[in-house]
Amino acid sequence: MIQLNWQKSRLLILGSYSFAILVSAIFVLTKPNQNKFPKSIALDHWGTIKTDKFNDEHKLTEGRRYKEEKHNLGMEIYFIPNSPGETLSLMNQYLELQLKPEDVALKSDSQIGSYGLLNKNNRTYLDTCIHSNGKTTFTPQQFSELANDNLSSRLLPWIFGLSDLRDWSCLWVNMSVSTDDVTEDEAAGLLEQKLFTLLNETKFDK
Repeated sequence: MIQLNWQKSRLLILGSYSFAILVSAIFVLTKPNQNKFPKSIALDHWGTIKTDKFNDEHKLTEGRRYKEEKHNLGMEIYFIPNSPGETLSLMNQYLELQLKPEDVALKSDSQIGSYGLLNKNNRTYLDTCIHSNGKTTFTPQQFSELANDNLSSRLLPWIFGLSDLRDWSCLWVNMSVSTDDVTEDEAAGLLEQKLFTLLNETKFDK
């Protein structure tokens, strides 16, 4: 009798483990691809672009381009699925420059985060890395803090394969305006205003 009860308990335990493994496998296999460009900024005025300058396993990196005739303003955004948050490195790769940290003015805002400003060749550039929670960063340390934020809330979905434990995806933003008819301070103000508009219009996983 005791042996029979033990066998039933053993079958129940094995069945529970098998069910858990099956559910986990289904979640992993049906897990949606989170490495996607936010649809909310794929507007009529945006054009699709791709580049291999980021050398992501020799795959083309998906991006969007936006232009305004006023002040010759241009904006490009690329989705970097596995980013260390090296915004300066992304600038150097894409713009084919050899910038040092001291070449870029780091700015911070309590509401949105951090970004860098650069004046070069009669243009002012604003570059930043937007985390999926909608906050902007410029340094790897800042990006790492966001990637490690809210680990406890992501633990259960991670166990069942619904999400990664840490989110290392980045929307790298590179925007610039001509300084032919505006000062560098005015150009920076225009770009900062454009960044705030972009963040307000884009839906992030906050």
